[in-house]
Amino acid sequence: AGDAKAPLSSYGEVTKSGKQIAQRSLTKIHTAFRELVVQGRPALADSIKEVSDGDVYLGLEAKDRKMVDVLMTSEEYLFEKMQDGDRVLKLYRMPHHIRNRGLHFHPLDFLKHKAELKQWLRNKDIPKLFSRLLQTATFVQFVNHVALKYNAIPLP
Repeated sequence: AGDAKAPLSSYGEVTKSGKQIAQRSLTKIHTAFRELVVQGRPALADSIKEVSDGDVYLGLEAKDRKMVDVLMTSEEYLFEKMQDGDRVLKLYRMPHHIRNRGLHFHPLDFLKHKAELKQWLRNKDIPKLFSRLLQTATFVQFVNHVALKYNAIPLP
């Protein structure tokens, strides 16, 4: 299969030629990575070797080196996206007994905990809420159908 197929492994002997082959591969990968970064961030063209040597740059230092455009929290980023009119979804952790069933779930699994649900329902337009629940149920049935048809995830 060739000398370069598996130059280093945890079972075989580490040889000088194996190290050289692995080093050449790593150099190719690192060079390709640097080129890709420069394509996406041309301002780094002159300093790519300095900023891609494995060192860590945090916050203001990364911004000063033009590695990032702006510093903000995830909440600020999401708020900015919502202000721009982008759809932002909030994900809820699924209970353990539901998570272990694979992809097979019920639309009601997405509702909040009962105590939170009562508070949340107080000021809601029930017909509109029912319509959205029906849309969610349809989507969930579709996802379950696709998963079963194409054996995407083995269901219990």
